[in-house]
Amino acid sequence: MLMGKNGKWMWLSSKAACLNEVVESCPQLFVDRFVFITSFDSGLVQLNEEMLNAGWKHMGKRRKNFEWSGDEWEDPLALSPRISDPTILPIDTYDEWYVFFSAPQIDTVEVFVNWGFSPTFGHTGMHELRTHPELEEHFWAQMNELNPHAYIADNESLSFVTADAARYEQVMLAIQNIELEIGTACGARSTLGDS
Repeated sequence: MLMGKNGKWMWLSSKAACLNEVVESCPQLFVDRFVFITSFDSGLVQLNEEMLNAGWKHMGKRRKNFEWSGDEWEDPLALSPRISDPTILPIDTYDEWYVFFSAPQIDTVEVFVNWGFSPTFGHTGMHELRTHPELEEHFWAQMNELNPHAYIADNESLSFVTADAARYEQVMLAIQNIELEIGTACGARSTLGDS
């Protein structure tokens, strides 16, 4: 796990954990909050009739990636109702969530998870990250503008960002436990492989 700070924001990144494990081990992070989903499996959450009836709604008019990418979608993003049961949240890979105490009003956001981005900027070898260092500046500027309770993204590593020290510690401990379990299991496998 890698950890750091940027202004008021505390962040961590782990290649061992994934989004569903954070939802399972830290449900309090989501209960009584709204989840704004900017990426679901690299795309958009398709809100079906059941979700709309449950209070999900379209938020924003477009999803915007960076000017240099040429990628823009006119389809709206998804905002959850106030969450009482986090297990209703749709989870896949290449997901990006912002968690809010109250329903935000957002027109346009930049999406970072699809570029392999994490706060440990530069850990991935993607060409876009090497040739467009402004990606990191855009991310922290958007965090300051949106001011969410938390940001969570899952691509090839899990990223978590918050200014709430108690929630940060809770998620950090949960991820440490996940990493310990994986390390123990890997250690057991390699020991067996050597005999």
